[in-house]
Amino acid sequence: MSQTRFRLRIDGSWSAKEMSDLFQSCERIYVQLAAFHSRELQREIKRQSIEPEPSGNADGREKVLMVTAVSYSSPGWADFLGAGELTGHLKDFILGIIDRIIERKDREQGRQLTSAQIEAAALDNYSKQLELLDQAFDFAERADLNDGQRQAMLNEILQSSRTLGKAVVDGRLNSVVEHSENQ
Repeated sequence: MSQTRFRLRIDGSWSAKEMSDLFQSCERIYVQLAAFHSRELQREIKRQSIEPEPSGNADGREKVLMVTAVSYSSPGWADFLGAGELTGHLKDFILGIIDRIIERKDREQGRQLTSAQIEAAALDNYSKQLELLDQAFDFAERADLNDGQRQAMLNEILQSSRTLGKAVVDGRLNSVVEHSENQ
């Protein structure tokens, strides 16, 4: 499995706990994606009756999300490295959280809203939150889990997305981009 990098752009001041929570949230989502990917691979192997290809090192390091560099300045960044497809899904998930919150902020800034506009904006934000929940639920359904496992997976994803979302709302997490070692 190929390796992929991405960079989170951060800003403002962070406590050690907040930085740890950010890294742990990324790791929790990544682990859920890896578990799902493993189940999908096993189903495909059974369906096609093919021999599994070795994935990752013997110690499993390839399926671990690594923080490869951090710049704690403001603005700063944190670089992550992980399995290609899994890292891409994590990057897209975080980008979806950022986009959803920035869209809401953009609507709220620089204009006086009527009560009907406020209600429409709240409904749109609620709709976007439901879309995120729907994606997480679909992900859990396809993972072929029992109800308890599905609930645990959804709780992990939602808790982690709240942590990431709070950092975006506070203006401390503002973008995620693909990254190469040369950048």
